[in-house]
Amino acid sequence: MKKLLFWFAIIVFLIISLLVIIEKTGTKSGTIVWSQTSVPTSVHNCRADAITLKDDSLYLAGYSEIQAPGDRLNTQWVIEKRNLSDGSLVEEFGSSGVVTINHSDGTDWAHAIVLDLDKSSNIWRQILNFLFSNQQKVMYIVGRDESPGKYDQQWRIEKRSSEDGSLISEFGSGGVVTVNPSKRFELANDIAIDENYIYVVGDDESLGQRNTQWGIVKIKK
Repeated sequence: MKKLLFWFAIIVFLIISLLVIIEKTGTKSGTIVWSQTSVPTSVHNCRADAITLKDDSLYLAGYSEIQAPGDRLNTQWVIEKRNLSDGSLVEEFGSSGVVTINHSDGTDWAHAIVLDLDKSSNIWRQILNFLFSNQQKVMYIVGRDESPGKYDQQWRIEKRSSEDGSLISEFGSGGVVTVNPSKRFELANDIAIDENYIYVVGDDESLGQRNTQWGIVKIKK
């Protein structure tokens, strides 16, 4: 009986010691694991608005200014791909982990991003995907650009490879779909997808200046 109690005490001691070690070495809830900052080619302000993740990668989208504020604000789209493990940029994506696109000399801004597997309209790619189970990983980014003209901001939806950031030319016109309800300030705010379609929501000012309404569009992938 004494031997049994002795070994029982030893086992309890070891279990308690192990729990103490785990508590001291483990990460507590709410602990910041890593932190990163980024100034993507900005001379003044930059802002990240969207974040999503897949597998071991993290994707961010927003804007950066490419000239100091003055008579006219000039911002560009910025998309980053980072490693989940430490937040470092993924070199193979865009230019050293970053894609920047300046659509106009006005306000261009990426607002939302979603990841997907390519459902190509190209019959040959569909056959290859079926035969080799090799669907391309893609992403859809929505926001605004001012390419129609000064103070005329439109919805912009882009389809890009999530591996290297390049545009998927089969989508829309060269990888881009634009929606411009009026010659005023309008933007696509968010996006959702299902197997065959993209759903985009945003601002529509076609009722008149400073009279915005909800806008929702459904787009074939």
